[in-house]
Amino acid sequence: MSITTTTSSPFVKARSVGLTEARWTGGFWSDRFDVCSKTMVPTMHRLMTNSERQRFLGNFEVASGDADGRHRGPKWNDGDFYKWLESAAAVYWTAAALRGAGYSSAAWDAATSGWVRARLAGERAAMLRADLDKLVLQGVIPDRVRLLPPLERAAAESQLRADWELIKERWR
Repeated sequence: MSITTTTSSPFVKARSVGLTEARWTGGFWSDRFDVCSKTMVPTMHRLMTNSERQRFLGNFEVASGDADGRHRGPKWNDGDFYKWLESAAAVYWTAAALRGAGYSSAAWDAATSGWVRARLAGERAAMLRADLDKLVLQGVIPDRVRLLPPLERAAAESQLRADWELIKERWR
């Protein structure tokens, strides 16, 4: 079974919007997304990487065949981990969408959140981080610098690159 694309259908009454076509700019849902990306997702990351709770990720490694063993812990741990992974992915794609929509400062924050949580992506962490690095270095930083007066651009770009390197080093 596959998803049916309805982009050309004359019978469709509503169409979805692209990632860069909608954004929470204020109010209830903006506040909830802000709490999710800045507090909930990082807190869950800490809980799921705590040595007492390693089975969150470990159960998925066993299920995928990347590690030997059996499922351990409460059955709902898997659901908690899946919801965390889903929200972390949403934050990553939000960084790209925000950048595409011209919100470079918010894209920086979202990319930073994505970098911190990338450790839980297992073998895909390196690829995710490479994508984030490229997004920040080739997109977000130039976008942020472009908004500044010409005489301030070189110093600001240098500082933003240094800041990004510090983030990468701290959350290696």
